[in-house]
Amino acid sequence: MWQDPIVEEIHKIREALAAKFQYDVQELGKFFQAQQAAEHRAVVTRAPRRAPEGVQPPRVVRTEPNKGIEPTR
Repeated sequence: MWQDPIVEEIHKIREALAAKFQYDVQELGKFFQAQQAAEHRAVVTRAPRRAPEGVQPPRVVRTEPNKGIEPTR
């Protein structure tokens, strides 16, 4: 199978960063937030989009319990 050298490089960088923070997602997030603040770039935060008036989300009607979630008895 052909391997893209750019994708391989990205995977190596991702693995090195994850290892640097002992694969702790919280610490990795803090690192990226600090890096973002140091760059002094404007961060855009948008409000969640709402559904248009009168549009209801689809309802899921189950006749049996979801066996993947229900506790075993």
